[in-house]
Amino acid sequence: MSINSEKITEIKSTLYDSKVLWFKPYNDAEKLIIEEEDPEEIRIAVIPDFDYEIPAAYQWLAHIDIEVDYPEFARIIVRNSFEVNCIFEHLATHECLDLLHQKALEITFAGFNDRCKKLDNEFVPLDAAEFSQLLAEFSNQAIKKCLLNKNNDFTFLSNDFNVFTIKKTDITQFMTSVTFVIMDDILYNNDAFDLDHNRKVFHAIIPSSVYFTTKLNCIKISEGDVNLVMSHNVVFQTCMDCALQMMLGDHLETLLPSIAKRGFTKEMQSQFLKSGTHFLEGSREELHNKGVEITNLNERYDWNKTIK
Repeated sequence: MSINSEKITEIKSTLYDSKVLWFKPYNDAEKLIIEEEDPEEIRIAVIPDFDYEIPAAYQWLAHIDIEVDYPEFARIIVRNSFEVNCIFEHLATHECLDLLHQKALEITFAGFNDRCKKLDNEFVPLDAAEFSQLLAEFSNQAIKKCLLNKNNDFTFLSNDFNVFTIKKTDITQFMTSVTFVIMDDILYNNDAFDLDHNRKVFHAIIPSSVYFTTKLNCIKISEGDVNLVMSHNVVFQTCMDCALQMMLGDHLETLLPSIAKRGFTKEMQSQFLKSGTHFLEGSREELHNKGVEITNLNERYDWNKTIK
């Protein structure tokens, strides 16, 4: 894609996808604990996160993740993805990001209200407009992230730099699926884990927005070969390493009831350990042969010790 940057004087954005990444209704026991911890006031938390991809010059995929935590009802994370055409200096501005966050808030609250209404017909819908005063701060966070990571992102998010291809086979589909089933279990879905703690420690290394971007790209392997830019390749390998460690350590007993419900047999456990280990070794050898050294991959984490 060849565009004269001097002619890019306006920002064009289009919503191309919106999906619920996570939804958790609070049960009665959890509501009681929350009320006992803060009996005076039940507050609604609205937490933004931002990520972007670079498919072509002066073209961006901007992802606005909005988490709503309403302790009397539920928590939700919704990803709203936009195609944006502009130069980088225009992307990282309030002119662009305020509008994207506003649209993301509206869509997120509409989805949250719809799900809560189905849970409880007495539910009073929340109004996204009541949180519009937060837009500037949300955009500030995204702008800081853009500017802080700009140089690395232009290298490691570029399709022109060492794109790593995962060929679609039965084995790679199996490995990818199992990796993210386990990761979602220890971070979001399995209450037998300390999910708040696990999200805190894992997302301190891999931000939640980057985790979801990588996951959503990887699971497209069901449709065909997957091309991962360098940054997402590193994240995928980190996730697979964590998932493999979970299958080898004390946390396996906590995982088993959940993964067994998905038909994950002992034979499949052995297959995942064998294939996943082989895949990681081959991926790292390929990077080494290309002369690419990634600090994140050289850092070996003891996930069995970190995860609770």
